[in-house]
Amino acid sequence: MADDTLDQIKVINREQVPLFAQLGGDRQESLQTVLMKAQGEEAASRQGVTLGEQQHPYDFIQVKSFVTANEHHSTCIYTKVAATVGLGFIDSQEETILDEPDGLTQASTDAGFVMPPKTSKIYTDSKVDLAMNPLCMISATDLLHDICEDFWSAGNGYIEVVREKGSLDKIVGLHHIPAEEITVFLEDMRYNFHYVLKGNGTNERRFARFGDTEDFLTRAGEGSGVFALEDAASDTVSEVIHFRQPSGLSRWYGFAKWLSAVPIIELAQMLMQWKFDFFLNRGVPEFIFLLVGQKLKADDWKKIEDALKANIGLGNSHKSLALNIANPEVKAQVEKLAAESKGEDTFATTKETLALSVVTAHRVPPLLAGIQIPGKLGASNELPNALAAFQLLVIGPAQRLFQQTLGITLGADNGIPELESADFAFTKITEELDLGRMDTMSKMRQTAPEAQAEGRDLNEGVKE
Repeated sequence: MADDTLDQIKVINREQVPLFAQLGGDRQESLQTVLMKAQGEEAASRQGVTLGEQQHPYDFIQVKSFVTANEHHSTCIYTKVAATVGLGFIDSQEETILDEPDGLTQASTDAGFVMPPKTSKIYTDSKVDLAMNPLCMISATDLLHDICEDFWSAGNGYIEVVREKGSLDKIVGLHHIPAEEITVFLEDMRYNFHYVLKGNGTNERRFARFGDTEDFLTRAGEGSGVFALEDAASDTVSEVIHFRQPSGLSRWYGFAKWLSAVPIIELAQMLMQWKFDFFLNRGVPEFIFLLVGQKLKADDWKKIEDALKANIGLGNSHKSLALNIANPEVKAQVEKLAAESKGEDTFATTKETLALSVVTAHRVPPLLAGIQIPGKLGASNELPNALAAFQLLVIGPAQRLFQQTLGITLGADNGIPELESADFAFTKITEELDLGRMDTMSKMRQTAPEAQAEGRDLNEGVKE
């Protein structure tokens, strides 16, 4: 066989458009290993302390980016945020407006049907909203949503509290600090520390802990060489309120509890990438195209090659190819390689299993993540019971942590004068949803309006 026949064999490479940035590159380790390596050896937990900047326990940027990589993970994060701070504070009362019922006919009135009154709800600003809104770029609600999203995604949330240097008792601004842009800086063996901000490509900025501004400025002016204030000429000074998920795995930072799901999310990414590549390449390789008998000219072979590649890509599947070859010695032959695939069943089953694993790591009820549980586990009263447990074991502790952290900072003597710790109590899911009515309605054979039209009180539970 002459060597020049080899240039007539064309391998059509598999096309790929990476769906997820984490899958790119020549990485030979799992994503969880890469994330955890962000800590570095100097940040290992031990009773002795290492002075200077304390490294993050894992890569906060990559961890936060997971909300765009897996739909069940992002749903769990946003559900936790909404349940923790999204319902507002307890004193954000609702004004209920009762309208006269309408739609009654004489026949329905004679039959004893009673239409329930119409209600409209208007949310009012809480005491916290009134005090904090003027200090925020948008509102206190907007600020707390950003903080809480970082809290659940990266395990840490931060508020920048801006004070005037001439009057440190006065707070003039409240801002969100992205968790990935700030680190702890340990100054001495007495555990004096402050925060270093490295965001947006600017010079380092040093922020004090909340309430530590005077001592912080004194330590910075002692000339010890431990740190210097690059923005010392500013007429304001910033303090930091740190919300952390408590964990024995890190002394200085919170630790996100869902990180055990990282291998599951990475596997789900690979599954989606595999399926995406399948449709992008319509299953190539599935056949071998042979021209037997004689070598074609380069221009002719290029035309065949282009015709075959025209079947690759979105919307190009199942096209036909016609050849008109004048040479009777050339024979076109196709050897089909791909068998009928049952990959769709495997894809659906695997994806469902991975979704349940992600939700389990987050400790979120599957129904809140859009997952239906068949059988007895998916009984009619599952959601009320799951919501009660979710509030008690997951959201409740987080709300308590937020309330205490805000209470000992913004609600303290050197915080916002109008506020105290009790004002930062958040509304619970179980206070917004009547779980008893939900349980009753889930077991009813008629709709709630039909039952109310018959004069039935859903608060009395199911019928005997």
